[in-house]
Amino acid sequence: MTTYKRLAAVGVATVATLGIAANAYANTNFTDVSSSHWAYSYISKASDNGWVTGKGNNLYDPEGNVTTAEFYTLLARAFYGSEIPTTAQSGQWYSDKWYAPYFEVGVKHSFDAIIPNKIDCVEDIEKNTTRSGMASLIAGVLQDKGITISDAVYNATKSKIPDLNKVISQYQKGIVTVYALGIITGVDDAGNFNPTGYMTRAQAATVLCRLSDVIANGGAISTPNNGNTNKEDSNTGTTNQGKNYGPVGTLSDFKVTLSYETHKPVTDYWSKTDPAIQAVTDKDAYNAAVQTLKDEAFCRPDGTKGLNPYYNYAVTQSSGDGNKMVDLAVGGVLGKHYLSNDQRDYTGVYTLGDITNYSGYSVYKDVLNSITPDMTDREVVIKCMRKVTDTFTYGNYNGSWTSERKEGLCGELAGATSEILNAAGIPTFLVSVPNHMYCYSLIDGQWWAVDPTLAEQGSQIGDYAEAVWMKDPDEKWVVYNHDGSKADINTLGTRSSITRSMIEQAGYAPRHNS
Repeated sequence: MTTYKRLAAVGVATVATLGIAANAYANTNFTDVSSSHWAYSYISKASDNGWVTGKGNNLYDPEGNVTTAEFYTLLARAFYGSEIPTTAQSGQWYSDKWYAPYFEVGVKHSFDAIIPNKIDCVEDIEKNTTRSGMASLIAGVLQDKGITISDAVYNATKSKIPDLNKVISQYQKGIVTVYALGIITGVDDAGNFNPTGYMTRAQAATVLCRLSDVIANGGAISTPNNGNTNKEDSNTGTTNQGKNYGPVGTLSDFKVTLSYETHKPVTDYWSKTDPAIQAVTDKDAYNAAVQTLKDEAFCRPDGTKGLNPYYNYAVTQSSGDGNKMVDLAVGGVLGKHYLSNDQRDYTGVYTLGDITNYSGYSVYKDVLNSITPDMTDREVVIKCMRKVTDTFTYGNYNGSWTSERKEGLCGELAGATSEILNAAGIPTFLVSVPNHMYCYSLIDGQWWAVDPTLAEQGSQIGDYAEAVWMKDPDEKWVVYNHDGSKADINTLGTRSSITRSMIEQAGYAPRHNS
């Protein structure tokens, strides 16, 4: 089971080896930031926007620290990118520094005001920034952008930070402001801010994204009432007051309450697909399903309801045929959990199932445990299919992984195959044609038709070569049913086309993406 690091105390990441070019977009495929890293989505967004860059060799160094000068540079890039000069004016205390053009922006917009006696403290500016220093710089940007909090909010938040009295007065306002807006939160169950603590590069990317959201929302972060306000979250050890859920497709720093109003799908995959698919599917449902597939590493179950409570799922609100078509299309790959009984018919979340809850897990878990990362998908499929053919026989009975009599026709064999292959991380769905059913699987980046009926029959006569039961679906091939009739399985139906489209758009490949 994948575990997720909770974002308890947001800091700001270093941008050492920043690269001075204001629009130097970085490679988001950092080898030291996997898709399951808690800050993956934030680092990707910050990198895609050119706010942060790596440290060379496709490395981001998420746990490295950030200096005040580096974070200052990040703020200039993220929020004043078009104003960064090629060179800074001479005669200034910072004129001969690498960060001079970025400080020029800060002087212009006065978010450098928190740096006192600059000429005398250059050495400090080039050291790791503290959480209080970062908060003050962020507060300067907020003020420049016209974002403020009311006196009532300020006073209420101030009372929730026990160690605020350890901070000199010039830093207190910035800390309270970012704390209230959920940009940087407390570090423990008491709500302490830890003003002298340092920030990491992963935290820096996170804070930039949150600050961007606050500015875009005119000073507000969407924080729906989750029924746990002012109560401690047992998993993070921090209070929920003022914290940020984050946008759809990201991990939150505390448990999320989902609703269509706050978590409607954002990314539009639907409009980029075949018009024939658009004609029969609901846009929200399609986009929500793709989003869940895309974020597979975050969506593995964490709790009895099959949800990761810290992930901001995309929520649907349609009960029409278009929604049902999506449900059917991905039924074998995704489950669907409805938010509450009174919303059962119109508000739902697509989820990835916990393989330990699959009906046949106890039967084939030995096979899953024998799969190693260095195996190709084809090798995994062959291993799984051998389990299918060793377990089932072809016959007129509705057998399953859990039935005492494991015998079945093409439908039962295909259903068992789809289950074990999906459990093994091979995206697989069922395909029905007149008089026959088989599977369609994404194997080493290519789609293949996998026919367990042929595999079982071949195993009976000693001809188990995968070329017999694993074929290019674009070829015309014919199988014979048990009664001798031919079943042409050359074409795919609408449901299969939808499923394939979703998997391809999401880049869903669990064995490779996790």
